[in-house]
Amino acid sequence: MDIYNNIAKISLQHFSKLPKTGKPTENEWTILSTIVKDDRKMNSLEVVALGTGTKCIGVNQMSANGDILNDSHAEIICRRSFLKYLYFEIKACIAKNYKSDLLDFCFVTKKFSMKHRFKFHFFTTHVPCGDAAIFQKEENGISTTETDICSENIVHNPMKKIKLDYKNVDIYRTGAKCLPQGPLADPHDTSVNFHVVGVIRTKPGRGDPTLSVSCSDKIAKWCYLGIQGSLLSFLLVKPIYINSFTVAANTSS
Repeated sequence: MDIYNNIAKISLQHFSKLPKTGKPTENEWTILSTIVKDDRKMNSLEVVALGTGTKCIGVNQMSANGDILNDSHAEIICRRSFLKYLYFEIKACIAKNYKSDLLDFCFVTKKFSMKHRFKFHFFTTHVPCGDAAIFQKEENGISTTETDICSENIVHNPMKKIKLDYKNVDIYRTGAKCLPQGPLADPHDTSVNFHVVGVIRTKPGRGDPTLSVSCSDKIAKWCYLGIQGSLLSFLLVKPIYINSFTVAANTSS
């Protein structure tokens, strides 16, 4: 657990050292997400990407020209920051005659790869919107994860409705909505039967609905395809995966 505590510590310290411009005031709040580079050779951790935010524009504000940022949730801004970091490192490697502490270059494939000594960890101060935010409420100081309270296995039965039928327990709600054209919908029943899980959701918001899928769904895509995106895939030998995810605990009494 020490490494995850250290990831949280240096992430919060890094944010506190930034200028006050753009930070929330005493009566405001935001979500912070970071990506931390883990150098196993030097036994060091370094914040290489950071993002804050909770906003996402509605469908009527979207631009066909692609000149408006649709999704400004902290997790997504942090990931964009990480992509910029990778582009910077690739550019620096080329400028230094293909020498880099972070990257190797293959002259046969003309592609870059991450040195094996490095790992990347994701930190956030709040559970991502969507399915990750649906989990059992604490009871007697004990809480469980979403997977602990699912009585059906969505891997083997992806089209089957998942029932959360534990007695005398409740789950946290998410404002993220199931896709209208999806195979399942939230029953909005009482207690643990308010939501279904294992479905794609759009981000929560008031008023004008959004078309951006939830952070839970986007992170699931990163876990499967890598965090680098399609454009950087042309420059990399293999995808870059996040080694761990750390969500800040609520330490209030």
